[in-house]
Amino acid sequence: MDISKFTEKLQEAVAAAENVAARFGHQQMDVEHLLMALLEQERGLVRSILQRRMSMRMLFAGSSKKNSTRCQKSLVLRQALGRSM
Repeated sequence: MDISKFTEKLQEAVAAAENVAARFGHQQMDVEHLLMALLEQERGLVRSILQRRMSMRMLFAGSSKKNSTRCQKSLVLRQALGRSM
C-alpha cells in the first residue's frame, strides 16, 4: 500500500489512527483506531455524518458479548467518543 497516493486528509487520518493506537498501548492500528481518529477530526465529515444519521447507541448495538475483545474495543471507542463529542 502506497500511502503517498492517499489524499492529504486520509494521510492525516492514518497518522492520527496510529497515535490513537499508541495512546491506548496497542501495538497495531485497527479499524476502531481509524474510526476514532476520523471522529476526533475537527469539522470532520465522518463525525458530521454520524451525528446526523445515527445515534451512537445504534452504532454499537451490534456488539457481541461473546467476543470479549470486540466488546473491549467497543467500550474503549465509546469512552473516547464521549470525550470527543
